[in-house]
Amino acid sequence: MRNTCILFSVAVLLSACSRATSAPSDVVPGQSFQLVEGQYARVSNTTVALQFVGANDSRCPSDVVCIAAGEAVIALAFNGAGADRTDTLKLVTKPNSTTYGGYLFEATDLLPYPKSQGTVP
Repeated sequence: MRNTCILFSVAVLLSACSRATSAPSDVVPGQSFQLVEGQYARVSNTTVALQFVGANDSRCPSDVVCIAAGEAVIALAFNGAGADRTDTLKLVTKPNSTTYGGYLFEATDLLPYPKSQGTVP
């Protein structure tokens, strides 16, 4: 399984580079942060929390010329500020941001960027 990272900007920035879970880490509004797939984060001094659930990445590989750019779709689970919910954000098209608990969460990148699996004979 490929490890993925997501970059967000609370407004919020998120990135995931390996599969792991850990206790919630505090993130400061206005600063970028990264999350590993499955990891939680909490907005400092609030009950607002999010989890990077996973991603589906069909972006055009960096070493290939494509007709279409493709898309990266990111799933985030939110809780702590009313009803729990899961949102999906996109990197190439809209929506690339969502609000929850009065905070704006914006997806800015998903790492690693795809590369082709090899050449076709």
